[in-house]
Amino acid sequence: MAPPKPWTAAEVARRHEILSTAHAKGITHKQLAEGAGLPSNSGQVKLSRWMRGAAHLGDDVLARMESLLKGGPTPVHAGPAGSAVPVTDEVVRSELATLDEVAGVPDPDEKDPLKALAKAHRRSAVGALVRLLVSAKSEQVKVRAAELLLERSDGKAIQTVIDMTPKPPATSEELVAAIQKAIDQTKKGPSGVPPPANR
Repeated sequence: MAPPKPWTAAEVARRHEILSTAHAKGITHKQLAEGAGLPSNSGQVKLSRWMRGAAHLGDDVLARMESLLKGGPTPVHAGPAGSAVPVTDEVVRSELATLDEVAGVPDPDEKDPLKALAKAHRRSAVGALVRLLVSAKSEQVKVRAAELLLERSDGKAIQTVIDMTPKPPATSEELVAAIQKAIDQTKKGPSGVPPPANR
């Protein structure tokens, strides 16, 4: 296997410009590979090797990446039946209108002024979460926004709490009472009614 062709200063500068622009715009390596026409796993491996300086890519591939970076990615979110819908101002307004119906209006009978203030701003709070879910660059931010929205709509997940504090051993009176109770329950049967007598 022949050693890789050395990099020129212009090639290194071009690679650095592409990678720093992609990072600044929040474009993932996968998006960069797809935009460059390298959507398969082997294409992503080629891109990864190029990023490390271990391989060269053709001028046409680099030109497609630069073209992608000039326009930037169009964020998408799941639409009907899981289809990807580009996030536009119209889509965000539509989502906010739907949330407005769900969020309702502040409760005029609320006595606590802090709660009343919070309720008055719940529409904008939920709207902010939707905007983060749809257009945040960080996957962690998107996941947390999704969690908060799901908790708001479906309630928090039930968490089982187990008491692990040590208990003192049962007294002999408690053991006798528990055994007697178990015997009485077996005599009554599962429904709590004594079974019919045998004839």
